[in-house]
Amino acid sequence: MRPHTYTQRIEKLKSRMQFSVVLASFFPVLLQAIFFGSDATANRIILLWGFVVAVLITSYMLIEISRGVIHAKILSYTNAMVLLNTASYIPVMIIAALVQGSEVSFVLEALFQLSMLGVLVIPVAITTLLVCNVILKAFRIQIDAPTE
Repeated sequence: MRPHTYTQRIEKLKSRMQFSVVLASFFPVLLQAIFFGSDATANRIILLWGFVVAVLITSYMLIEISRGVIHAKILSYTNAMVLLNTASYIPVMIIAALVQGSEVSFVLEALFQLSMLGVLVIPVAITTLLVCNVILKAFRIQIDAPTE
């Protein structure tokens, strides 16, 4: 069932963003356990993954701060992008579990890379979309504001 009011849509988006933050927070631990064990490379991956978590938290904060000025279309796009981001984790986890310790076929590796691209790029796109919305709304308010 689709939420009808703007406030309900914002709340639904916030809950999806919270889930994405939790998922992104624990994802490097899963990758480390499957691929690296206790390798030093895994520690660097976990540290670099903090960027994704930071971007998702920034998106969540932008939603919270700008909840009254998010355009309805941007809200719909953001909602779809959060769902797509969450869905991007599914093939990565399945492929990681299937190929643990074995050789990876070209198709599986291509699917893995495509999914990882979605996992990494979509949060940046969400934040960019929300920042652009806030800037455009602020710019429009400044233009429409009466000058004295």
